[in-house]
Amino acid sequence: MTDLQIELQSSMLGANPALAFRAYVEARLLQFGDRTALIDQLERLRCDLTEREEDVVLEVLDFLHGWCRPEFKL
Repeated sequence: MTDLQIELQSSMLGANPALAFRAYVEARLLQFGDRTALIDQLERLRCDLTEREEDVVLEVLDFLHGWCRPEFKL
């Protein structure tokens, strides 16, 4: 299981999974700085998820692509 999968599962336990997972992805982006690689990892992760988990990943991908309110953009 990858770090992304572990953190996604952990995020799913909270009140707002998308914002919790977004915080992890933001920290990872700041640490490694490779937006394209992170997007690719999230896209690959989608294959093995429940519908609810996939919705969270898709929302975080929207944040990465900038398809969101400006204050949520990563």
